[in-house]
Amino acid sequence: MHASQFVPLVLLLASACSPAGGGTPTTGAPTSGTTEAASTTGSSTGATGSTGPAMTDTGTAGTDGSGGTTGGLSCMPVEGACREHEDCPSGYCESFSSAPPDPDATCEPAQPEGTIRLTGTVRDFVTRAPVAASMRIAGALDAAANPQTTPGIAMLDADAAGRFELVTDQADGQAIGLVALSQAAGYELTVTGLVEADIANGSYPPGATNHDVWVVPTTFVDELNTKLLADPEVAPFLPLGEVGGVVGRVREPDCGDGVAGVEIVSRAGAQSTAVIRYLADDGTFTDTATGPSGLFIIVAPALAEKFDAMQGGAIVGEREATVGSAPGGVFAVTVILAK
Repeated sequence: MHASQFVPLVLLLASACSPAGGGTPTTGAPTSGTTEAASTTGSSTGATGSTGPAMTDTGTAGTDGSGGTTGGLSCMPVEGACREHEDCPSGYCESFSSAPPDPDATCEPAQPEGTIRLTGTVRDFVTRAPVAASMRIAGALDAAANPQTTPGIAMLDADAAGRFELVTDQADGQAIGLVALSQAAGYELTVTGLVEADIANGSYPPGATNHDVWVVPTTFVDELNTKLLADPEVAPFLPLGEVGGVVGRVREPDCGDGVAGVEIVSRAGAQSTAVIRYLADDGTFTDTATGPSGLFIIVAPALAEKFDAMQGGAIVGEREATVGSAPGGVFAVTVILAK
């Protein structure tokens, strides 16, 4: 990773939205079984700051709550569109975005038993611009073992608008969940969770529960590594990407902007070995709570360790975040606040 590639964080952490867009997807190449890509329609201590120029956290784009557009992504209240599979009599809501919710999401017939339909959009973790990334869909255990080489259960390409759509019958039996391993020029190999398996029997719902897939810019990871190197608790687990690590963001549900004042708390309590840091509004890292960007870093989590977003001692996340880490990739997670 090269310092000459650094981009000022005043640009990187602006949380600028980009158009959701449409476009024609690229047909994926199945690796096994019946898999097809279809066309789309429509608390630690010791955070001591760092040396060098301070990162600039410019906060959230935001709206006044009455609707509007932030940098191209619609923040209008969505009327009539489903958001969760539970919103639909069929049990399946087809959506390409989680936050902001897809205004064109619709209830569709459920998939045949044993199959799952994965839909979503690949975006730049910093700017949220769509990215035409190459993707592998894999079980979480396989991705954690070796994100660089695992073939996964399917391969496909997101289209120019970042959209992807895949139907597969290879999900059942994949422990923990399914993840997307996404890569494009100028980005780290990034692992994003798509859906978790049922703990009782290993089965899956008819579709993904997360539709926001990320690729993290190499320039951003380089700068994070530089800023975190002075932290004695984090430094042994650097560089991010090469050694692993989690880059996350707490987001509000309507526009997907960052949220300040949120703690990320492991359900393992004192047994957790994870070290968590938050990017503050002055550009340094702290161990207290998120700054306006909502950005946080986790190093040394356990496999499939679960975290809650909390404020004032109460859980405020829509659902828990399940994370992991392995050398050779950045694991990206976003926690959406409950409405």
